[in-house]
Amino acid sequence: MLRNSYLATILSAFAYLDIDELRRHLKDEYTYQDTTKEIFLSKLETIFMSLINSGNTEFLIFPGVCTSNTCEDCCKKGYRFIGEYSRDYLDLIFEMDEENILDIFDCEDLQTEYVIECLGGKYNIFLDLDDLVTFHKTPEYWSKVYGAEAAFNEIITNPPMLLDFEEISNWLDKHAMLNNLRIGNYDTFGAKLKWSPFSKLYQACRDFKLYISAHLLEFIQANISLKKIKNEDQLIEWIFQYETIYNEAPFDLTCHIYRESINFRWDFTWGIVNPILFTGEDFLETCSFMESYRKHNDALLDKYNTLTAAEYKELEKSQGFLISYSNKRSLRFHLEERKALEDIGLHIPFYLK
Repeated sequence: MLRNSYLATILSAFAYLDIDELRRHLKDEYTYQDTTKEIFLSKLETIFMSLINSGNTEFLIFPGVCTSNTCEDCCKKGYRFIGEYSRDYLDLIFEMDEENILDIFDCEDLQTEYVIECLGGKYNIFLDLDDLVTFHKTPEYWSKVYGAEAAFNEIITNPPMLLDFEEISNWLDKHAMLNNLRIGNYDTFGAKLKWSPFSKLYQACRDFKLYISAHLLEFIQANISLKKIKNEDQLIEWIFQYETIYNEAPFDLTCHIYRESINFRWDFTWGIVNPILFTGEDFLETCSFMESYRKHNDALLDKYNTLTAAEYKELEKSQGFLISYSNKRSLRFHLEERKALEDIGLHIPFYLK
């Protein structure tokens, strides 16, 4: 039984995913994970909402200790909080004196008192650089933040906004100075700041515009020629003809845009905030090509794949992840492998798993 009634109150709030109780009882005079109480709780609230949306109503709580030899918090005590339905979990260290919780922060290597089976995904509390209390916020900084947030909210809206190619182009032109001269281009590996969502969105939209502008006529021709295809050999030739163009596409265009009725849905932040809906002939031709290429290429890969899971792992070791993944997703690679093996008398069955 917990002797510290304050700690018991806080753990009870965690147990019931009650952000209001945490806001009421956590003390304002302390920082949590090197940020303010309110910022820390806003990050935590996002995790709570994700857990609730996944069907959880409470956390199961298990005491543990940090076991990382490379961490200054090694041997400090904490807790593993496990969603009772999804089994997704959050590991936190609680730094305390006798009466107070002095700090709460993520733990990357928490070991519980006994092994817990069947865990789901791990949550972490991620902070931007400017969330930290040590970050100095100048008037110029706030000007960039307010400008970026306003620009972001022009096209990420509730309900989702319907945008065509011209409107995206106009948005890019309107905010070119903010992105290019005041904030700078998005750095995937750089420190994240409050304007990072805008700069990431700007870069993605700019990549879309450049790619679509360069290849729109080819997308139109590809969509027309696909309707005339009558057999598998012609479909394979179509895949080969447009393989290079498809592989040049921005990642989001190939992996995060899906048809929704007569429009196409772009989950820019993977469900964290609202999506964008693309409309208009330019996006329709482009996204239809992407959709068709992905569907037919995947179906043919299922049939002509030449690698078992173990063989793919060996290929990854010898070629590296990027090259091996590219080969794994290339119909040309698998058909050439089949031909080379058949030339020496070896036959690989279709639909190899």
